[in-house]
Amino acid sequence: MSPVSMIGALLITLALIAFGIASISLLQFKKVTKCILCFLLTGIVFDILAIVCMLAGAEKISFTFHNILGLLALFAMLTNWIMVVKVYRKKGEDAPISNRFYLYSLFAFTFWVASYITGLVLVILI
Repeated sequence: MSPVSMIGALLITLALIAFGIASISLLQFKKVTKCILCFLLTGIVFDILAIVCMLAGAEKISFTFHNILGLLALFAMLTNWIMVVKVYRKKGEDAPISNRFYLYSLFAFTFWVASYITGLVLVILI
């Protein structure tokens, strides 16, 4: 694994931590806070930087199942962040979330973790 790809792996793990803190807090407390907004945004930034590093460190760029899954998972988390921002702007700090919002957040985080695990398994197997 190239050094740039290793930095990408570190960044994607930091994204997992940030997404985990934000998503678990959102799902546990069922309300939107500044902290959740910040952790989701941090996760998105780390995820994008990780993708850039992994693409830069790759010998050849191809669209694999994991690549497509990873991009879709990033878009799911980005959509989740946009939803959080909308609720925060409309209802303010500590705004409660609806059941639909709760289910989407659970789906987005689970989908992102599945993408993370497929990447981990690929690295272990290769």
